[in-house]
Amino acid sequence: MNPELQAKGVAVVRGLLSGAEAASLKGLLERAYAAADNGTAHVDAQERVRAWGGVSVHLIEQFGIDEQELIPFLGMVETRATKEVGPCKLIPNICVFRRHRESRTHVPWHIDSDGAGTMSYDPCVNIWIPLVSVGRSLQSLEVIPGSHIFMRELPLLNPPSGSGAGRTDEWVDQNFVHHDRLVAQLEPGDALMFDHYTLHRTQPMDSPSGTRISGEFRVQLACSGQGPVFASGGLLGWWRRRTA
Repeated sequence: MNPELQAKGVAVVRGLLSGAEAASLKGLLERAYAAADNGTAHVDAQERVRAWGGVSVHLIEQFGIDEQELIPFLGMVETRATKEVGPCKLIPNICVFRRHRESRTHVPWHIDSDGAGTMSYDPCVNIWIPLVSVGRSLQSLEVIPGSHIFMRELPLLNPPSGSGAGRTDEWVDQNFVHHDRLVAQLEPGDALMFDHYTLHRTQPMDSPSGTRISGEFRVQLACSGQGPVFASGGLLGWWRRRTA
């Protein structure tokens, strides 16, 4: 495993996707968001975009996007992630894309294990890939390296469905007073990889300019006995077989 990720629960990996690959994926998602904005996407999909800017990977066809267009990108991320985390499989139903263009969709301090419902996939790593430049004029993520060790010792939050599982700034300041904080400056296709117990939030920024689109690709580790995830049958077909 990447030594930074193993020791600190977070690592920056440059160029996990090439610039051209990131631009192509961004174009696909801009079509999905356009369908939500103009009312042609499924009504549930429109509501998720309005509420939190989200496009769920396993529901991509609700936006009029053929899943076969998305599968190659998922395969790229999964295959290249193995060089950093070892054997793993990407789990589509906990992978999402987000669009941030207003403060109400910004996410407070949380861990994915309860905030994104990833506990049943432990050990799990979030591969966060922005499709625009972040950390300067658009928000990156702010993370607390090493926080995954302490957070694993605490009980998970159990919020009402859909309400999120955030920690307050005061709680984080009190419990992580001696920890450094990392705001990664990333280019399209770079990856911020972190353990699903690592504390993170949307980078605070007074006056962001533009729209941020990013992907949250979550992989479950230590799956060396699994065959290729995207070999046949398509994304939804594969997922239905796994969850049947």
